[in-house]
Amino acid sequence: AILEGSAIAVSDGSFKSSFRTFLWIITTPDEHAKLEGVGIVPGEPEFQSAYRSELCGLLAILSVLQELVKRYGLGDFTTAHHPHITIACDGESAVKQAAKTRQDLRMDEKQADLLGTIRAMTRDIPVSITFRHVDGHQDDHADESELDVWGRLNVLMDERAKAHWRVTQGTRPQFHR
Repeated sequence: AILEGSAIAVSDGSFKSSFRTFLWIITTPDEHAKLEGVGIVPGEPEFQSAYRSELCGLLAILSVLQELVKRYGLGDFTTAHHPHITIACDGESAVKQAAKTRQDLRMDEKQADLLGTIRAMTRDIPVSITFRHVDGHQDDHADESELDVWGRLNVLMDERAKAHWRVTQGTRPQFHR
């Protein structure tokens, strides 16, 4: 799907009591083949925010994409194919900031650590990447069967991120040197 230019990815996070989790999926448009993952947002409670969890989901997707490119040599196919992926989340600010790959990053900018990494990875991965916003909580206003693939995946990621939060609450991410 990446080589064909039809791959899609969606992430979402969950937050309660200054503790955040995120969940992501990379899939084909028909959702037949997919990779999924979960994570706990790193950082002390005072640094936690909905914005940070959305950025962590985007960063996780880019990290997996980077590994797929290395493992399968996806960057070697750029002349015959146009590798592409569209990455979405319901955090509009996160999407807008992640998409600014050529803009300088101010070190006093909120979540500069994550944004700098996201922008560098987006520039360095030999796959065309489009970021897009998807409306969150669409299932509050419509039946899930009426939603497009972006809406369905966002609802699924939201549900699973909340479930992951319930299982992991009170734990802290482990950092290794």
